[in-house]
Amino acid sequence: MVKRHPATVNLLHQTRQTLTCEVSIPGCASFTYTAVYAANTRAERYDLWADLLNTYQAFSLQLVPWILGGDFNEITTHYEHSLRDVNSVTPQMIEFTDCLRQIGVFDLRFQGPLYTSSNHRPEMPIAKKLDRQLVNSTFISSFPNSTTYFLPSLTSDHCPSLTDLAQQLPVYGTKPFRFFNYLTKHPQFNQLVLEAWNEAGSVATTLTNLCWKLKTVKRVLKTINRENFSNIQVRVCEANTLLQAVQRPQIPSLPEWFQETIGHWALPPARSDEFLQVQIYLTTLQITEEEDRHEWVLTGSPSTRYITGEVYKKLRGEEEEVTWAGIVWTSGSIPKHSFLTWLFILNRCPTRDRLIQWGYRTDSACLLCNGDVESRDHIFFLCPYTWELWKTVSGRCGIIPARAWNDSVDQMKNLAGNRLRKRLTCIAWQATIYWIWSERNNRLHRRQFRSSDGIFTLLDRQIRDKILSFRQQSPVNASKLMQMWL
Repeated sequence: MVKRHPATVNLLHQTRQTLTCEVSIPGCASFTYTAVYAANTRAERYDLWADLLNTYQAFSLQLVPWILGGDFNEITTHYEHSLRDVNSVTPQMIEFTDCLRQIGVFDLRFQGPLYTSSNHRPEMPIAKKLDRQLVNSTFISSFPNSTTYFLPSLTSDHCPSLTDLAQQLPVYGTKPFRFFNYLTKHPQFNQLVLEAWNEAGSVATTLTNLCWKLKTVKRVLKTINRENFSNIQVRVCEANTLLQAVQRPQIPSLPEWFQETIGHWALPPARSDEFLQVQIYLTTLQITEEEDRHEWVLTGSPSTRYITGEVYKKLRGEEEEVTWAGIVWTSGSIPKHSFLTWLFILNRCPTRDRLIQWGYRTDSACLLCNGDVESRDHIFFLCPYTWELWKTVSGRCGIIPARAWNDSVDQMKNLAGNRLRKRLTCIAWQATIYWIWSERNNRLHRRQFRSSDGIFTLLDRQIRDKILSFRQQSPVNASKLMQMWL
């Protein structure tokens, strides 16, 4: 355990696999940190899970910010393993996940590689996510912008992690002197600096004498800056007030200036009957010294506020509300996912069946399965490739997936459960549509092919990041969404 001033660390509890301590940093809320180095055998790791639960209860860690970090030597799902042969949840994963749920912790937002451990064997590479930084909701409330960075592994099999609390640390000592070039514009700059330099001795033969002469010059430069260039906002206001005081007696009142200088409206020639009516109306107005204001009339009554939404509704006209708006423009969804879902709801994306209808000569086979005509209804989710992905995602959401497109849309519109469950399901449904279309375009334009498991890994990472982005608004809801997704 290594610490550095000004942080103070107090050891609270220690076992063969964990070390729990209280960390205090001036200017920040104190928090509890548990360093973990799990054993290799399942029996010893089972003791670790029990010890974490006992520590959680003994120190009432649900009430204080708590972060756990280190090598847990276990993954939570088979997606955190690089081998495709590992495609199911094992009892060890269930034990680990159950422990995390009981102590109320989840992964802190991180950047870097997903797999943090590797065997470094090119002939048979294996990578897993064994290293994590886990936090509870109280920690997120105290440090909402904290982030963990997993750095590249060098000689070790594991990636080191660096956690940034995003807190301003206290500043000790004096600030370094900063020389501003505008000081040289002062008319007496050369004279004052020369006098200060000679005052401390004409020649500096040692480093000590040089430092003393520079400190003497620094005091003079600070005085010039303070007396001539500080409080620039106040100086600008004073200069503006003085300028107005000088100009005001020379400027006549607005009606007098208007009558004597111009005497009529300076308007360009009218190019339409509507503009001519505007000019006729303007000539009937009498200019006064009162302050001008804008008035916007949309529904017959004037208003001093311009509301873009009201103007858009007026120009567009009244339209009937569609039934699918709630599943497309979902609260908290990813904007590009919602936009693409909207296009597919309207069937406006260039699938191959539509390209053929437009007159393009192209192959009609589906780029994902190469077994049927590519259309919206086939891609979502009659295609075997996309159906496997949607089954995996819907399993995470706790729903029985509908395979036909219209049935899937109706299922999203009639979701059961609480508000958070509905939001998570809609976000996952839109993410599935986005990543399927992205894979289709990669195969068409870049000749890049990925398995459905690989697509789900990217989708899973994106949804986790989206859930973590809710922490600043509502840490409790973010924690519930993460537990639902995991």
